[in-house]
Amino acid sequence: MKRKSLTLAVLATGACFLEIFFPHRVQAQPPACTLQTLQSVYGLQATGTIISEPLPPGPFGKVGWVTFDGNGNFSGDDTVSFNGTIISRVFSENYTAEGVTRGLKSRK
Repeated sequence: MKRKSLTLAVLATGACFLEIFFPHRVQAQPPACTLQTLQSVYGLQATGTIISEPLPPGPFGKVGWVTFDGNGNFSGDDTVSFNGTIISRVFSENYTAEGVTRGLKSRK
């Protein structure tokens, strides 16, 4: 029994030694972002305070949706409140994707 315990202790110590001094090196690759990876319908919501021109200072809020088609185009609508003035908008635009998915670049 002592011999089995001693053998297991030596093996466990050896395994720990190998893991500490020869760790596995794996480098995570961020997922590639393409036009096709952004393809769906998303809700949007924003709130804040307008503090500079061209709009007068005051509260701001909006809610809506946007659809990305996976081919570089998006469209949607939102309802916006600029200091209590309510505006409904419809929009469409193009987008680009550059490698790592961290955000969008809109172009006109």
